[in-house]
Amino acid sequence: MYTKEKIIIDMEMLEKIKAGIKEIIILSDNKKVRKKAEELSELLEDKEIMEVKSLYERIKEKMKKTKYSNSELNVNLYLLYRNLVEEKITEEEALDTFEMYMKAEEFNK
Repeated sequence: MYTKEKIIIDMEMLEKIKAGIKEIIILSDNKKVRKKAEELSELLEDKEIMEVKSLYERIKEKMKKTKYSNSELNVNLYLLYRNLVEEKITEEEALDTFEMYMKAEEFNK
């Protein structure tokens, strides 16, 4: 069974990868290489595959959605957001916690 796994990548690193692929497209004389590089470039631009929102934005958005409907989750997200902003926890820890809250919310529906 295949499960999707999420990773965190620095936006600066992602931009370097995109720039490198574009350079390959421009510099390559081989049509197959250019075609493959163009496919990879399109994949990195796909909004459904590449989540553009930062973790901070995702938490704030969910906080707004749950403000009146689920006060307990709203408070937990607020505390998570504050801990993340104040760098009391890492982004990886915050992402794990955020995903746990989202799974718990789905379970409780």
